[in-house]
Formats: sequence, C-alpha cells, structure tokens
Amino acid sequence: MAPKQGTSAQRTSTSSRGSSGAARGRGRPRAAERAESSPSHGAEVEQVEDEREEENQQKTIPAELLTRLLHEFFESESTRITKDANGAVAKYMDIFVREAIARAAAEREAGFLEVEDLEKVAPQLLLDL
Repeated sequence: MAPKQGTSAQRTSTSSRGSSGAARGRGRPRAAERAESSPSHGAEVEQVEDEREEENQQKTIPAELLTRLLHEFFESESTRITKDANGAVAKYMDIFVREAIARAAAEREAGFLEVEDLEKVAPQLLLDL
C-alpha cells in the first residue's frame, strides 16, 4: 500500500491556517476578524470604515451632464462624441475643477470661497492645463 501523504494533524493545521487570514500576518485584518477580536467595538469600527469609504469616494461630474454641456457648445447639431472621448473629457474636467478649487483655497487661506476667488486663478489655470 502507498504511504499516506500527510497525517491528520498536518491536515488540521493546514486547514485552520487557510480559514484565518491573520495567521499569514500580511496586511490589515478583515473587518469580520477585527469584529471577532473585539465584539464590543465591532459595530463602531464598521461604522468608521463606512464613513471613510464614503469620504474617499470622489464626486464626479455625471456623464449625462457633461455630454449635455459639450453638445451645447458644438457648432453642428450632428456632432457626436464617443463614450471613450466623453470619459477623457470627464477626467480632464474633474482635474480642472479640483485644481481650481485647490488653487483658490490656497489663495484665500481662510473662510469660504467666493466666485471671485475662482475667477482670480482661472487665467493661470487655463494656461497651465
């Protein structure tokens, strides 16, 4: 008879290691594993993570709005734009708007931004981009 390739103790340790990501020691533990380790703070941790994810999601100009704005300035009614081109313009506009806000905020340094603050940085921003 052929010898067995592994004992039951080896198989048990291997299978228990595969189910727990913490045994490997790489990266942050998953939210479920953190919740198991501290059940009283599990809900709080998940809530904080959800809030961080919402903050990290960047707002962008809706594709339909951008398409509508572009079509308003096309000379010919028959001019079309592909989805890829629309995506490229959307990325450019996103960068443009974020840079304008960042420059205006740096100029202002305190308080709320006004339209005039954005108008001050617009000429140089247009030349830069």
